[in-house]
Amino acid sequence: MCKELLLIIECDGATHLMDGAEMKDLKIQKALEAVGFTFLRFEDGMILNHLSLALGIIEQEVERLAKLKL
Repeated sequence: MCKELLLIIECDGATHLMDGAEMKDLKIQKALEAVGFTFLRFEDGMILNHLSLALGIIEQEVERLAKLKL
């Protein structure tokens, strides 16, 4: 989490597939988005197999949010 940019990055693994976990996560996400947070959500396979792509997405979002703070 980056408090200054109100950015939350989440990596979802196998536990995300457990009963109700996805709905619980989405409920929390919607509540945090309602107060101004931005979410980036990645599956663990994306991070493990395509780290540079995930980092690029994160970097773009950080740059976008930083411009909004100016």
